[in-house]
Amino acid sequence: MAGAANTEQLLAFQMRKDMAKKAMKVLTPAQKNSLELAFFGDLTHQQITESLGEPLGTVKSSIRGAMIRLKNELEGMWP
Repeated sequence: MAGAANTEQLLAFQMRKDMAKKAMKVLTPAQKNSLELAFFGDLTHQQITESLGEPLGTVKSSIRGAMIRLKNELEGMWP
């Protein structure tokens, strides 16, 4: 029984991972860069501004826009 549960969990994880990758394709390059630095790079907004050479407001807008676009895209994919 444990093997079946683990297989189901693995398949569900892979499905969510594939959906997230597909959803990321709708982002602009600026949105994708900012989002990746914030969530996968674990950088603060200030660190992202320094890394990209962009104003703080631009970075915040890029991240917020990316989150909205991802939410909308994923809502359309989720079964």
